[in-house]
Amino acid sequence: MSIQKVKNLQKESILKLNKQLNSSAMLPEDYQSNRNTYPLVTCVNEIIELFGSENYTAIPNVIEKVEYELKCQSDNKFSKDYLNMVRKYLAVISDFCSIPERLTFYFHGHAVGVLYEVPSNIAKVIHYEPFRGHGHYSLQEELQHKEEVVCELYLSEKPLLITVSQSEKIQYLLIEAVSN
Repeated sequence: MSIQKVKNLQKESILKLNKQLNSSAMLPEDYQSNRNTYPLVTCVNEIIELFGSENYTAIPNVIEKVEYELKCQSDNKFSKDYLNMVRKYLAVISDFCSIPERLTFYFHGHAVGVLYEVPSNIAKVIHYEPFRGHGHYSLQEELQHKEEVVCELYLSEKPLLITVSQSEKIQYLLIEAVSN
């Protein structure tokens, strides 16, 4: 699946959550500027506005404020549903902000190049742009002796291990995700 398609699917999910978070059924009954519910709701709405204006680089800073406000809130002022939805929203929006337009992959800790698609658990020939450096050189050397090798791709803190094999096409590799 292309990175752009992944981001588009995430955008759809985020837009739905934006509407749900601001629905009258979700907001606390005593939501007013002089109440202790105001800071959390305001910070969440700041993320919604940043997302709507496509200012994605500022969102992680506000996520930290929302996480702080979540810790400060007593559950009796907010419904469990609202607090759970805010937590889900933070996870989804964090994932969205963390996916770059291109994905750098690594071999033994050295950058090999960038992929233009997110690997799946089905082997697929994927276009890549190699870096001219130790990572790419080492990968090519290893592929001369082995049919496939394992590389790392960081979509989050934990690497996604991918198997990489040569392809008949230049600047394409046969890639399959092997773990999350």
